[in-house]
Amino acid sequence: MLFCSLMVPAYFLLCAMKSGRFEVFWNSMWECHVPDWDTWQPRHPPVAARCSVKSRPPLVGAAHRTLFVDDSALHHYGVRNASAQLDCCFAPFRYPSEAPPSSNDVYRVASKCRQFRGSVTVTDEFVLALCYISNEAGRLVDVYEGVHAFLRLNRSLTRATHDLTISQVLILALGAPSRPELHRFMPETLAALSNLSAVEMMGFSKVGSGLHDNLLSLLTERSASACQRLDDCPFIWRNLSAAGFATAFADDTRSLLGSREDGFRRPPTDFFPLPYLALGGLKGGFGCNVPLARLERGLRYVSDLLDFLHDSKYFAVFSLLSGEDITDRHLAAIDQQLASFLRNSRLQDTVLMLLGGCAPGARLPSLQIVLPSWFAYHRTEAMRALQSNSRRLTTPFDVFETLLDLLHLSHDSAASRGRSLLEPLPRYRSCGDAGVSSQWCPCVWL
Repeated sequence: MLFCSLMVPAYFLLCAMKSGRFEVFWNSMWECHVPDWDTWQPRHPPVAARCSVKSRPPLVGAAHRTLFVDDSALHHYGVRNASAQLDCCFAPFRYPSEAPPSSNDVYRVASKCRQFRGSVTVTDEFVLALCYISNEAGRLVDVYEGVHAFLRLNRSLTRATHDLTISQVLILALGAPSRPELHRFMPETLAALSNLSAVEMMGFSKVGSGLHDNLLSLLTERSASACQRLDDCPFIWRNLSAAGFATAFADDTRSLLGSREDGFRRPPTDFFPLPYLALGGLKGGFGCNVPLARLERGLRYVSDLLDFLHDSKYFAVFSLLSGEDITDRHLAAIDQQLASFLRNSRLQDTVLMLLGGCAPGARLPSLQIVLPSWFAYHRTEAMRALQSNSRRLTTPFDVFETLLDLLHLSHDSAASRGRSLLEPLPRYRSCGDAGVSSQWCPCVWL
């Protein structure tokens, strides 16, 4: 085994030759060496996964409070005369708050489908649109099924001021990529994050098995075992609703929610598009690229929400692709989708946290933190601490404390399991100090 070392101002770099593979370890603490990606593995993305099934544009569109037939898409469905051939209807659906706790259903579709031609005004939050035509034998043939979401809020919000205070927070938790996958296969996403001056937390560690456990810890500062019933968990957004923030949460594959028995009995946030994302996965006509289409639907909803709340205070959390089997070819296509989303101008004054790679088999999750452009100039010490902590061992518990710090929320410090990333972390921090069990500890001792 060959060891080498190099002293540089910011951190201590170590490397080792093991079984013919060159592995790199960075370190700014004497006790914990966190492995980096294998430098002999290819860093260029593979060919993006593509579907051989040619998709058709949606036959029904939605804008503002209107559902309408898109005339430009008619020929894709074999419709020559919409008034004579085409019939459409829509059925509202929602989260079944009245369902018994043992139910696993996350949406309830109305039994009656309301007919419409051309366009119709909609007052519901989520609708399932159906269209059918009469064939030559006079039988009705289904030609389109699609779900649509209409954003609305029935309470007043506090206006976002952007005057050196944090008023907009977006957390995106993805089943992929891990930190090595991000650097190997997602150059466009890395470039977009660089343009946003993102800080990469290179020592970020899991504290639980999958995205479900780690997201719970990030939002409650509790371990998953301490949150058996989600309705009883002290999610951070509860404190923000009273402060005038709009709140949003969704888990597109229900990995966080589990069954309705221990899940939310009622929507926990102002915006809770779980029914839309869940039913959309069944009615989208996704063909062979289900993960990519699911991510596209989720990011489209998030983009619409950012537009809807652009001048309001909000705290939004979206867990996407948390239960999907993501391959390297999927990552190449996800790179394009995610990079496009990160170029959204609405993110300029938003705190963005991008979490990925917390799947049960992953050992090196990724965490990127983006702060508003003014933050580095007006909170210089805090920004310097965050950059220094990027080479310290950090956890979801620390992210929770950082959110409290950014949003000026009070908390019982005696019960804290993490430390704010806006303050310097100990140089000699170990997994035991950070609350990471030996099962998930990423440290390697050479």
